[in-house]
Amino acid sequence: MAFALAGLLFVASARSSGGFDLRSGDHGDLISLIHEQDRHSAQLTNEVSSISAKLQETLASQVGDAIGAATAESAGLARAAGDLALRGPGVQITLKDAPPPLGEVPAGLVLDDYVVHQQDVQAVVNALWSGKAEAISINGERITTSSAIRCAGNTLLLNGRVFSPPFIISAIGSPTSLKKSINTSAAIKIYRQYSEAVGLGWSMREISRLNIPKASLPSQLLLAHRV
Repeated sequence: MAFALAGLLFVASARSSGGFDLRSGDHGDLISLIHEQDRHSAQLTNEVSSISAKLQETLASQVGDAIGAATAESAGLARAAGDLALRGPGVQITLKDAPPPLGEVPAGLVLDDYVVHQQDVQAVVNALWSGKAEAISINGERITTSSAIRCAGNTLLLNGRVFSPPFIISAIGSPTSLKKSINTSAAIKIYRQYSEAVGLGWSMREISRLNIPKASLPSQLLLAHRV
């Protein structure tokens, strides 16, 4: 009887002192803690998902920009190499030999002064490139930044083909920019002085729709000399 009484007193003491009785079903604090951890875990999961989505969006944008830049660069290289036929506004310049002099050549001049030379054609081509030409052709033959332009007498050798004057030089680009570059070229100013003096042919006109074919041969080294 004494032992039973002692046991009852122990249990009563434990409950009155606030002890936790697992058998009583009093689990409120533990359940609240679990729910709080669940909410916190769900919040972290949402944050990770949001960050992951933003990262994927950023990577996709960067990859798209890189592809776009690479595509634009590839197209630019193809144009520079003459691998694509082009159509657009631009200018057309015609150079041709002067009529031969009647009788003796005037003092201070030679017969070569009546002929269009390699450096004259090259001066026009260089000015057109400086004027941001997108494509250039001579007598319908596409040239590139590395095409070889050579003179043999009064004929022009270009990409293995021979051309006689008149030389028709076509360029696609901003007509305003192209004409400005032509009109400020020192070498072309000299040619036009000879044009006025001996009758070398010169004309420049703006064309709203030019067609320039792709290059017929691989690019070659561009050479130019004053002859």
